[in-house]
Amino acid sequence: LMKINVPYISQMPKWPTGCESVSTVMLLNYYGINISVDEFITYLPCSPLIKSDGQWYGYSPNNNFIGSPYDSDSFGCYSNVIASTINNIVKDKQLSIYSVDISSLTTNEIISRYIMNGHPVLYWSTIDLKPSFYGPSWKLLDYNNKDFTWISNEHCLVLVGADENGLWFNDPWNNNGIVLHPKPLVEQRHKEMLSMALAIAPK
Repeated sequence: LMKINVPYISQMPKWPTGCESVSTVMLLNYYGINISVDEFITYLPCSPLIKSDGQWYGYSPNNNFIGSPYDSDSFGCYSNVIASTINNIVKDKQLSIYSVDISSLTTNEIISRYIMNGHPVLYWSTIDLKPSFYGPSWKLLDYNNKDFTWISNEHCLVLVGADENGLWFNDPWNNNGIVLHPKPLVEQRHKEMLSMALAIAPK
């Protein structure tokens, strides 16, 4: 039965697809790192999709944010991008933290190792826990034009607590604030989003 008090930031209306950036800034602010969402985005590698001869081309969300967090028609990024962005900020500002990819851990392990010890976690799920679905496809410029399909409804939140009723999140979407979600459904959506999760640890 644990709930961590993490400062809340809404992504609306300024960063309609900026859930990853906004959630990360909540996490960094919790650790006393004074950075704004706009400043964080200056470190984020962003690249748009480009159409050529009727075919869309772009980078992998493992390497770039696809589009711009300021643009409602954009997509998002995966945990690798956020991890490397955090590491660039740490280097630039000489901070004594680093990012830890915890995507291999189960939600129960994340709760016992991180949440119960007062460490909030970036947790990928879906917007309002809606089912994910296969969205647009493009050819990956960074992987020899391999075909890639985006998993739609992708969302990143801050996992801040757990109790017998479910899991608590700071949800940047739509001014949702601090929300309680049933654990089995959260875990299902988390799996659909490749079980991505990130924590921050002191150096």
